[in-house]
Amino acid sequence: MNGTQTLLAIKVSLGGGFVDMIDLETFGSIPRGILAVLLLCGAAWSVGMWLCKVVNFWANSRLDQTLLCIPLGLTLIGLAGLILGTVGVLETQRPVWFLVALALLGIPNFCKSWKQLVHWKLLASLKSWKLLASGPMLLTLGPALCYPTGWDELVYHQVLPQRWLADGWPAFYEDLPYSGFPSLMEILCWMVAPIEFVIAPRLLNWAIWWLAFAIVYRLLRRDVSELTALVLGAAFCFSPIVLVIGANCYVESVILLYAAAMLLALPMTFASGARGEELMRGAVILAILASGIVAVKLTGLVFALMPLFWYAIRSWPNFRLSRESIRIVAVYSAAFLVICLPFYVRPWLATGNAFYPYFSRWFSDDPALIAMSEYHHTIGDSPFGIRNATVFLTAPILLAFDHALYDGSFGWQFVLLCVLGALAIRKYAWSEHRNDLIARVGLACGLYVFWFATSQQARFAVPMALAITWTAALALKRLAARSVQLLQWLLLTTMTISLPWVNAGYYFGSWETVWGMWSWRTYVTDGTGEEYMRLLAAIDLFTPTDAKLLMLLEHRTFYVPRKCVVGTPFFQSKLFKSPDQMSDEASLLALIRSEEVSFVILAKQPVGPDKSPQWWERMEPLYDTLARCAANGSVNILWSSSEYLLIAVHASSTSNGN
Repeated sequence: MNGTQTLLAIKVSLGGGFVDMIDLETFGSIPRGILAVLLLCGAAWSVGMWLCKVVNFWANSRLDQTLLCIPLGLTLIGLAGLILGTVGVLETQRPVWFLVALALLGIPNFCKSWKQLVHWKLLASLKSWKLLASGPMLLTLGPALCYPTGWDELVYHQVLPQRWLADGWPAFYEDLPYSGFPSLMEILCWMVAPIEFVIAPRLLNWAIWWLAFAIVYRLLRRDVSELTALVLGAAFCFSPIVLVIGANCYVESVILLYAAAMLLALPMTFASGARGEELMRGAVILAILASGIVAVKLTGLVFALMPLFWYAIRSWPNFRLSRESIRIVAVYSAAFLVICLPFYVRPWLATGNAFYPYFSRWFSDDPALIAMSEYHHTIGDSPFGIRNATVFLTAPILLAFDHALYDGSFGWQFVLLCVLGALAIRKYAWSEHRNDLIARVGLACGLYVFWFATSQQARFAVPMALAITWTAALALKRLAARSVQLLQWLLLTTMTISLPWVNAGYYFGSWETVWGMWSWRTYVTDGTGEEYMRLLAAIDLFTPTDAKLLMLLEHRTFYVPRKCVVGTPFFQSKLFKSPDQMSDEASLLALIRSEEVSFVILAKQPVGPDKSPQWWERMEPLYDTLARCAANGSVNILWSSSEYLLIAVHASSTSNGN
């Protein structure tokens, strides 16, 4: 019998069942979460408006101006929070007062523009089909008002603001490699965490998602009628995978917001005939938006090239490398680097690797760091998708329906959007507007190639799908009214068929929980699993309140009612720097005690998406060694379930006889 089988065979009676874990019913606050998001959005609008005044950039409409000001402001607030937080200025409640001060600065601008923003004619112009859009908005709001249950949420998206709030600054944690990410979204959530940190991150993600929808609608409205723009936007934003990123704390919602904002701003900033200072102002605005994407994820670097590509194509064939074009590129590049570099300087100062936990070979020869990096590259190069020439041509079709292959899908309407994109090429290839076509198609193709060559998950293809939707609008612009009506019905029909009806209970159940028909404990149990909740209850029952836990192969720490660190080998590089520490009893116990850990949580099998078969085999010695320690009394197994073990580690190597 090997170590894993030995541990699986051990059964411990609870002798009376479970006690209630932490009081989930008062853990979060919906009113405070709403207040936190409103404060952040108000501060972002205020900062964005002042920025536009400084650079003298104004959109064609008040609505577009407002929509662009919020992502601009979010980027600058995140940058300020990163810098001020790192130097120790923003502690305890200070981030909140900082946001309040920024929001108050926007009062003069609001007093000047509120009549245009809240004009009775705007309300009177709303048609019945526009009001129908409020239905999906209210339905999708339910999960945004609920506690987090997704893997990424419980591992780091909401854990980092929680830990930063306790420590007073955006620190790097060696046991949680994701704390070395650029982390714009997490920094924003940390800044509102003193108000609320349970509901607020999800609600902020939902607000960003709907703001992106509004920007997409305004973007499409330039080419097609109001109704057609709404249908096209809904076909994209209500696709299964985009609904998923809107219902959880996936940062792809933030990337979608910035990508849509860049596309909305491009024609204004790099418009045909624009010259001199006007182009310089546009370069600054686009640089801030592009840096916002890169401040979320390293893969956002591909978006940094978008404005330069657009500028070159729209000026073709008159484009030439002149003094003016060099100045534009220089201004854009300088502004981009100034804003996004601090997000990478933080992990570089903390770890010596600006792209932590990736590319460690570029920055270190430490075997533990390199192994950790290889592990994350392996799980990042997910098992989803197929890379060959045939699939390269058929992937857009497979993305429409093959959920298992890409961990999500865009619905059957995506096939129709691709067809419309191809039709746009046919109708504009030889027209006077072909530069616009080339820019859109080139952008879509570039994003598609980048996605296909990297991690082939559907949510990472959202910007590419947006570019295809934008290209499809060109085709509808040239079609007869009757054909457009037919296509509208086809888009709505395929969108309706493709809606994730299986998740309807999730949306309605979320609202039922919000209204008190279900307890928060029931909601979290349904989202995380009964075994996980039993583990939390066992921790509360068997460990003292001042205990420190070591989490092995279970990384969801948000609800753990004790201080804890993640120690999974290869996932992090602080612990288990050599294989000997997993296979030798004395070395293993010494390592655990060096962390002042008195209890160990061990998952009997890897859980969640962060796993790989070959790396799992390399962790097997850890199970064997813990089994031997349990056999000789060096550790005690306090509790066991079908998925977890709770292990007590003695203060010394001498067994206490239990």
